[in-house]
Amino acid sequence: YHTENSNGATSCTACSAGTYSATEASLVCTKCPIGRYQNETRSTACHLCPTTTTTLESGSSIEERCVCDVGQYWSNATSSCETCLEGLNCDWESSDDLEV
Repeated sequence: YHTENSNGATSCTACSAGTYSATEASLVCTKCPIGRYQNETRSTACHLCPTTTTTLESGSSIEERCVCDVGQYWSNATSSCETCLEGLNCDWESSDDLEV
């Protein structure tokens, strides 16, 4: 993005990971929205989280921040998020299959 100093001169500053600038001429860096991440600097867009996953907050800078939605768990058997069955502990922080 571009910044302007007190003398009116402009310079380019790279947007950090977790943010993007919609255009190279933009004056601001924007946090990646929930459900997206950006692990590189100088980006004009954010990556979508893998299917059935999302991020818990905006500004995520690594794909590992993409987790299953609340009420779901990661299944190693299907390599995707599955709906948590009633009565089972469905911990979104766990990367392993459900435990009874």
